[in-house]
Amino acid sequence: MKKQILNIGKALNKAEQKSINGGWIPDLSKACGYVLFNSIESQCLGLGYVYQPIWNAATGKCSALGQGKNCEELDPVLI
Repeated sequence: MKKQILNIGKALNKAEQKSINGGWIPDLSKACGYVLFNSIESQCLGLGYVYQPIWNAATGKCSALGQGKNCEELDPVLI
C-alpha cells in the first residue's frame, strides 16, 4: 500500500497532476484586470493582498487582480 501511494505521481498524467496541485498561476505582473484560473484554496489565497485574490470553492477557481502597467484601455465611445 505504501509503495502505491509513493508511486501515485508516476501513475497520473500532467493534466491530472495539475488538477490535484492547482495548476499554474498566470503571470499577474503583466495581466490587466481580473484573471480567472484553476487553483486550490491555499494557492489562491496565498497570492497576497495586492492581487486581491478571491477563491470560489464551488468551481475550484481563483480570481486575482493583474498588476499590468502598460495595458491599453478601451475607449467607451468605440465600444
